[in-house]
Parts: sequence; C-alpha cells; structure tokens
Amino acid sequence: DIQLIDIPSDGDSSLDLVPTKLALFIMAHQHPKAVIQLLEMIYRPHHYYVIHVDQAADTTRSELQTLIEQWVPEATNILVLDQSHSFTSSWGSYEIVRATLEGFKASLGMGSWDFFINLSGSHLPIRDIDDLAASLAAYRGHLFLNMMEDSPKNLNPAKQEGDLLQYVWFSCHGYTYKVAKIRNLPPAKQIEIWASGQWGIFSRSAAEYLTNFPSWPGYVRRYQFYLQTSIIPDESYLATILMNSPFREKIIPRNWFFLKQFEGVDENQLCLHRFETDFCGQGPGTLSLPDLRSVWSHNHMTFFARKFQTAYPDSLERKQVQNHVNHGYSWGLRNIIPRSLLNYLSVALCKKLMTNLKQPLAHLQHVVMTKFQVLPLMKERNPCCQYMFSKSYMNVGEYQYWLEFNWFITNGVKKRGRGQIHLRPPFDCYPRGHLRSFRVTSWMGSDEYGAIQNLPVGYQRAGASLIHFELYFHTNHVSLGRHCLDKVHNMRGDTISFDHLRPEDVTADPLNLTVRLKDRKEITFFINSINLEWSKETVGKRKQNLPIVEISLYFQITCSPIPPGIYTLEMYKQGVPKPFKYTLDLLYLPLDDIDPFIQSALEEGFMWVGQVMEISAPNINHTEDDLRQADAYINERDQFGRGKEL
Repeated sequence: DIQLIDIPSDGDSSLDLVPTKLALFIMAHQHPKAVIQLLEMIYRPHHYYVIHVDQAADTTRSELQTLIEQWVPEATNILVLDQSHSFTSSWGSYEIVRATLEGFKASLGMGSWDFFINLSGSHLPIRDIDDLAASLAAYRGHLFLNMMEDSPKNLNPAKQEGDLLQYVWFSCHGYTYKVAKIRNLPPAKQIEIWASGQWGIFSRSAAEYLTNFPSWPGYVRRYQFYLQTSIIPDESYLATILMNSPFREKIIPRNWFFLKQFEGVDENQLCLHRFETDFCGQGPGTLSLPDLRSVWSHNHMTFFARKFQTAYPDSLERKQVQNHVNHGYSWGLRNIIPRSLLNYLSVALCKKLMTNLKQPLAHLQHVVMTKFQVLPLMKERNPCCQYMFSKSYMNVGEYQYWLEFNWFITNGVKKRGRGQIHLRPPFDCYPRGHLRSFRVTSWMGSDEYGAIQNLPVGYQRAGASLIHFELYFHTNHVSLGRHCLDKVHNMRGDTISFDHLRPEDVTADPLNLTVRLKDRKEITFFINSINLEWSKETVGKRKQNLPIVEISLYFQITCSPIPPGIYTLEMYKQGVPKPFKYTLDLLYLPLDDIDPFIQSALEEGFMWVGQVMEISAPNINHTEDDLRQADAYINERDQFGRGKEL
C-alpha cells in the first residue's frame, strides 16, 4: 500500500494549483511575420496580448493587424496599440519605458489577469506557456526582476559608470543624446536608484501601482525628471519606483529569460549602438543554431530566450525552437523520468485527494494520468541559497511536478484531479565558511564539465561510476541574507574555508578535503582526498583587476558502479580539530526497474506529495473505451502516463 508523507508548507493556498492568467506585452519594431510566429507559440484564448509597434512604423503596424485578423479573426484578446499610443522606442531611450507603461495600461483594461510579462519582438519561448502559467500559481502578488548587483547605484557613485551616470540623456527622432552634465546624483538617503534587467514578470497590483502616478511617494515623484533622463532608463526607472514602494518586499530577484553573452561591438568591431546613442552601449548577441545547445541546458529554469533574428521566420534555429516548445521539453525527459514512476505518483496523489474528499479508497478502480508538467520553483526554499538563486546560478534550481489524472470508481464515475510532487534537491547552501553551496550529480553529459545541469529529478541513476561535484565559494557578506544568518547555530565546528585568503592577490593556501560516500549501514563505498586551489589559474578572468570574492570549483570522483539504494555523501576539511561535516543524502534508482524503490523514495522524503485538488467536470460513465481514449491522448501528447489498475 502507498504511504503518504506530508511536509508542511509556509502557506497553503487554494489557488496554488490553479494556473495563472497572463498578459503578455510585445515591443516590436519590424518583421510582422516573426511577431506572428512568436504569438502562435505563446497564444492561448484565456491570456491577453498587447503589441507595441514603433510610432513611425505604420506599414509594420498595418501588416501585423492584417496577419492577426487572418490568423485569429474572432480573437478579442489581442490588441495592437494604435499610433497615438505608440512611441519611437529606440535603444537607451525613455520611450521604451513609456511604451511599457502604455502596455500596462492597455492590459489592465482588457480583463482580469495575474501577471504581466514584457517581451521584445526578438524573444522566443523555450518552454510551453502553460508551464509558465502553472509555475507562477503559488506566487500571485509577487513580481520578478533581475536586480543588478551594484544597486543602489547612487550609494557609491565613484564605483559606477563615471561620466555616463552623471549626464542627462534625451531622445529625439530615434537617437538618444548626451545633453548636459548633472552636478550631483540624487542622495541615496533621499531616494535609492536601483537597476534591473529590462525584462520582468509583474503582478497586476504592481502594474496598477506603476500606472498610478499620484500614489507614488512625494520623494519619488520629485525625481521623475532624473529617472526619465538617466542612462538607459529602461533598466532603472521601473526598478527604482518599485524598490521605493510597498512592493519592495514582493520582489523576487531572479531572471527567467535566457540571454546570450553581452557584446559591445558589431560584426565590424565598431560600437554596437553608434547609430542610436552617444555611447557604445552593449547588448546580448544574436542566437544562432550552435547556441541552441546552451539554450536547452538552461531550459529547466528559463522560459524565454533573446535575441533571435527576425528577418527570416523560417530559419532553422527559429524552427528548431518552435519544434522544441511543441514537443521537445517533455520528450527530452522521457528517458530519465520513467512512466512507471509517474503512474505511482499519480496514484499517490489520487489517494490523498480521495482522503481529503472523504471518499472510500476501496471504491477506487483505475487512475489514468492525463498530463505531466515539470515546473521550476520560482523562489528558493533554503534562505542561504537566495544569493545564488538571484544570480540565476543553475546549481541551486529546484523543481516540482504537476500531474493531472482521471480516477474511476466502482459506480462507473470518472473524476479529474491535479496534484503536485516536490523533489529533494541534490544540493545545499550554508551560512558559515567560504563554501556557500555544494551540489553533486551522477547524471553525465557532454558539456565542458561533463555533467548535466541540475536535472529535474530527485534521484541519481543507479550503476553510475562517477560523481560530479560543484562547489561555490563566496567570502563577502553580501551573499548572506538575514534569514540565512538565522541558521548559523546549525553549523558547529570548523567549516570549509580557504586559509590565508587574499582576494586582492587571488591567493590562498590549498584547501584539502575528505569526501566519503557511505550507505545506510555506515559501510563506506569510497573515501577520497581532494585538493582545491584559489588562484589566478582557477578563478578565470578578472574584471578590472578587482578583488576576487567568489569562485566555482568543479571536480569528479570515479568509483565502482553504485548499486540502487540510499547513500550519504560526507565532505569535510582536513587538518582542523573539529571539522563540520557537510552531508547530502542521495537516492540511486535503476530506471529500468524502478517500482521496488519508489515507496522508499517517498518514505525518505526524496519526493513528497504536495497539494491536491479536484478539477470540476461533469461526471462521465466509465467504460473501457474511455480508458483507451485516455491512453491514446497520453501517447499523442507524450505525457508518459498510463492507467494503473489497483
């Protein structure tokens, strides 16, 4: 029989399993067919779409409206802003902010929605939009911005962008000019100037606040002109207003958009934005076919990628992205998440739901899984992981599963349910010592480190003979938040730290570690000694010869094939009197014969049942044909599930 283990959450909500409604705003400049292609990939009848086209691009606007009418002639949830509500949104100008605010206002008038997401015409989704709507369910009222690490920018102006930060910038006819120098930056004690990435996910209440100027504090309104004429206002205007508002506590600093490495020059090695503004600027490179491998490696934790060329919608890289969104993500997981595991989890969810509904379990005949989603957690569980999470480090990503299922009872009635499965991550984060996070995996890949980036599973593959280690070190207090420091008392002993560390010289004594893998009977499977160095050779490129306060180090240990079972990995510093032992519990499963081990995975908390809910639908009499149709649907959609007879 299946035993259910409940782990309390911070605050259960009846809406946490109800997908959100979205308003998606697209800022387009040209190439209407590429915009339609983007729309086709993210369109759902219950979401809302607002499109801004540059004010002078009348031909683009007209052609886009015609294409939309031909594609979805009856749609009332797509709005192309007319010329009177459009702006010349050139790079680095305040007009981008004006267009975004116009998008907020238009979306608010279209209907009820939970989140507003701003995109450019050169974005493409890399996950199904339904996955994003589901992932956001537990975070209604929050917003997500990729906050820049050097914010607030006016706390220490000497460390900032020099002349660029201290000039007035004004846009005219698509070009942004440097027009005057300001004497002093606004004092931080009066207003903190924050910076973030341009792309974000905003709650409806935040959108209402941003478009209600009289509700802003007087000191924020006082600095309106400065915010509008500062350097690259689309990266500071909204962030500054929100960080100086009650929404400050609702911001989750995290980037959910994949961007290629930024470039400052074009293919001719000339200033990238020389035709748009009085300084070179920089921006993400254009994604091409070879870049998709890197895009897919971030697929578990990001939803959109930018920028793609838009002149050729039928190009191979755009078609591959389109195919991946339609079929690729779920298909790519079929070899690591066995169908039998999902069957088992569906039954576990169904039994919990029936128990909640006070329905006799003895009446249950069949459970058929109809939908399966792998979703990233949009906020870290461990407060000590917050800094790495906000920097979008892949090694601290966490996941949940959403499963939908039909269940059939003895009187022939079919009902529908939905539930979540939580996964224990193969990493941990710490409040003391230089070691901030520690992750391991036996899932091997072909990237430069030989390991697959943080797969959305709660187990390792039995029979693996190699363990890959990722250690993240940070010496600065900025990586430790208040809630993380509350956990300091849990770490007693000598932590993993580099002795005689000199960040300015990038030197330290070698760090010697002992790594041990043992089973539940305390029998050692292997024990190894590891030597790590903090040096110019291991830290990589330095930025402006600044002190190095963080470093990621990787190593691998080869061992005999690891049999199925539960193991504990220990790691501690050598040569200290009372070493603190960093531990991770690991579950190794045989994917071709997983059934005998699933119950222990639940009992040991490697996976656990979360919330469940009944999905309202008319009762349908249960026939064998119903089951065949359900299986056919599952196979067609590649949701891996089948009915499990009890």
